[in-house]
Amino acid sequence: MAFVLWNLLPCTAAASSPRVVAVPCKRCVLAGTRISRLCIFGFRSIHRLHLKMVVQSERTPTLQEVVVGNGRIGSLLARAPDMKEALIVKRGENIPEEGYGPIYVCTRNDDLSSIVDSTPENRRADLVFIQNGMIQTFLEDKNLSNNTQALIYFAVANKGDSPVDGGGTVVYGKWAEAFAKRVTSVGCKCSVLQDKTEFMKKMVEKLLWICVMGPLCAKSQLTCGQVVANETYLQDLEGLVNELQPIAEEALHIKLDDGVVSRIIEYSKKVADYRAGVKEIAWRNGWFLKRKKTPLHVSYMKDFHLE
Repeated sequence: MAFVLWNLLPCTAAASSPRVVAVPCKRCVLAGTRISRLCIFGFRSIHRLHLKMVVQSERTPTLQEVVVGNGRIGSLLARAPDMKEALIVKRGENIPEEGYGPIYVCTRNDDLSSIVDSTPENRRADLVFIQNGMIQTFLEDKNLSNNTQALIYFAVANKGDSPVDGGGTVVYGKWAEAFAKRVTSVGCKCSVLQDKTEFMKKMVEKLLWICVMGPLCAKSQLTCGQVVANETYLQDLEGLVNELQPIAEEALHIKLDDGVVSRIIEYSKKVADYRAGVKEIAWRNGWFLKRKKTPLHVSYMKDFHLE
């Protein structure tokens, strides 16, 4: 401001004399030109900044959690209390290409390939896999081994029912925190794991549980709680674990913590009314049989069609 006034003094003095017509001097013209340029430059800079902010705002995707599958687990997670309802994608519908956020895949394992193939390339890293069984080879083949994975230890008997919590649900990966919030909001516990090896160990234990309790419940026509309360089936439970655990440890190069049988029994008691079944054999019991056929396991699986 002082610079501007100093440059205007000669003209001001000239204008104060009645005999002199006020004509801008060269310094004033230059000063005015500089000020105009500064103003124009400043306006253009502000305009560019505004446009940049508008463009960035338009490009910023909105958070939209998506659930693929509208079954017992999918509908439960999508409509979790006190949370924004997730977008449900049903069979044959497309996963949104725009936006960002976790895409919870709550479907049968046999549907995984078609779901991944139909997911836009830019959204595949957002897929969160919540499947029972051994899906590691599948994920590696699809270049998705670093995706978020979860193991649920709660049971939903029928669609719309409240979950029965077994207390052991864990999740690992990019969208682990988001998944944990949804599980917590439906009244179940969920732990976020930071170490992939720890998650793999938990995954194998869950695999053992479903591969042991499935045949036991199917053959006995008993629930999980009734199986572990029956001395004969309880002995077979331990025998099956002892056969299958070494196969998984050798194939995946991991060592499970002691007490696997006890933890399987404990979880079975927490979901006592649930009756496990022999399903998706290629992803469960068939994974073990493909690697090694053991006597007790084969005896339980002989009545089932092996894929």
